[in-house]
Amino acid sequence: MKRKLFFFITLLIILSAVNCSDNIISECELCCGDVPAGKTTFADIQSTIFNAACIACHSGSLPSGGLNLSAGAAYGNLVNVASNGSALKRVEPFNSDASYLVKVLEGTDAPLMPPGAPLGSAKIDSVKAWIDRGAAND
Repeated sequence: MKRKLFFFITLLIILSAVNCSDNIISECELCCGDVPAGKTTFADIQSTIFNAACIACHSGSLPSGGLNLSAGAAYGNLVNVASNGSALKRVEPFNSDASYLVKVLEGTDAPLMPPGAPLGSAKIDSVKAWIDRGAAND
């Protein structure tokens, strides 16, 4: 019995490390890193996604698509703001399915972003979950 319990706990630890290796979660119950399970914040998305994968093109005085995703500017340029490439808002709070940001991150009905280096599903799921929780500036 103890051997089965040890095996099960070890398996859970390994799955936790594999599923959450980006230090951003996919709203999983078991997670590692500094982000508590189920609580991805806008600050987490800014540092882990936008700063790492987006601001090379989406920053400065003439950002690509007119979208500046630099720290301090990203939230105001995303939430409840009309998109340039669609009739959808860039981020529609409580509705990730109607948010253009999700469409470009998934490459569905929009050009895939970031080009040539798509985000993993855990990061996209985290953005979707943040939006579906209301897209708070936290």
